[in-house]
Amino acid sequence: RPNNLPVVGLDVKHIGSRPGREATGRCRADVAKRNLRGGCTVACRKEVALPSSSAQEFVGNVPRTVWDAVGCDACSSTGYLGRLGIFEWLQATPEMCKLVIQHADANSIRALAISQGMRLLRDDGWQKVRDGVTTLGEVLRVTREEI
Repeated sequence: RPNNLPVVGLDVKHIGSRPGREATGRCRADVAKRNLRGGCTVACRKEVALPSSSAQEFVGNVPRTVWDAVGCDACSSTGYLGRLGIFEWLQATPEMCKLVIQHADANSIRALAISQGMRLLRDDGWQKVRDGVTTLGEVLRVTREEI
């Protein structure tokens, strides 16, 4: 199963279009979503220093500390309570449509999308870590295929 939008975009060409026809002409934008566990905010989370290996991956402001899951009665000792989503939005551009029609590989489409401002699932996850609503470990678990 594809885990990011540029790979899904490649699948558009297989929806029964004839060679040379713009199958992507109907595709204006798409969104990918992954669910992750929300960090328990009742009383059981603890603040920890951000590991230097993870700090290199953050986009934008890099926090010095992040919340880690501990566990309490409210969250059944898991450290997580509830669910939230992280999202990736791909706005189809004429350049991307051209790559899809030319049967470009997913890496080429992904590189173009990022250069045109696409925010990745992991980037949205980093923001949720900054906001303190989930943990670094949870974002890494859910987005491990993005590396």
